[in-house]
Amino acid sequence: MQEFNARVSYYGLKNLPYIEEGTHVPSLDYAPPEYILSGKLDMSGDVYSFGAILLQMLTGLKMRHIILKIRNDSESIAEMIDPDLENSYPLQEGMRMCEIIKQCLEEDPKNRPSMQQVLDSLNGIART
Repeated sequence: MQEFNARVSYYGLKNLPYIEEGTHVPSLDYAPPEYILSGKLDMSGDVYSFGAILLQMLTGLKMRHIILKIRNDSESIAEMIDPDLENSYPLQEGMRMCEIIKQCLEEDPKNRPSMQQVLDSLNGIART
């Protein structure tokens, strides 16, 4: 039987009145750099976390050092696409997905797309 493990949770939980302070700690595997540095989260942090999850889904790899490799351009996302996918997707759309992921994982939150832009881009890929 295959295990199903949640990969993301809503970081905004800390803003809900019934959540006690210190009872919800997001996984640092998906946490944006600004959260690690300041403990503050916003929508651009959610975009980052979503990009990290997309990256893990596309590559099948653990998150530990993947993001740093991509940011430093020592390895491209396209080179890390899970070989089990066996080209079961159009190459051009796979490359578009890699670009969306890279935008989501921008270190500076101001350079990340909005979640609506990410959704629109993913819908564009799904339509082709």
